[in-house]
Amino acid sequence: MEVIQTNALISINATFVVQLISFLIFVAIMNRVMFRPLRTAMAQRKHRTRKLKAEIDAAGSELTAIEADLAEQKHQVRQEAHAVNSAMETAVGKQIAERFEETRAKTAQMRRAAEQRIQGQLETARAQVEAEARTLSTQIMQKVLQRRLS
Repeated sequence: MEVIQTNALISINATFVVQLISFLIFVAIMNRVMFRPLRTAMAQRKHRTRKLKAEIDAAGSELTAIEADLAEQKHQVRQEAHAVNSAMETAVGKQIAERFEETRAKTAQMRRAAEQRIQGQLETARAQVEAEARTLSTQIMQKVLQRRLS
């Protein structure tokens, strides 16, 4: 057996060339199988991300326009509601005044009717009291005098 002594870390011989060719074939296969699809997927993902960002920006500007339009509509609706509210308050105020006057007139009429009824009842009661007073006074006088008065 022959002992070959080498001090170099790498010796260039046929094995090195075979390993180098094998490595290059491996890199070519890896490039074909793994790196190209990965780069393609990354490029598609980047394109999709850019497209989504553009859509988000467009939607954001559309949202801002819609919000401004909504704020304007809200302002207009509030103004209209205020105008309607004022008109309704005026109409209701008139109705309240009319009803108050009607109620005041009815109350005055009812008061007069009640006063007339009370006056009639008072006259009737006075007449009854006067008749009873005459009868009682006659009875008292008869008892005091102990004889019948005609």
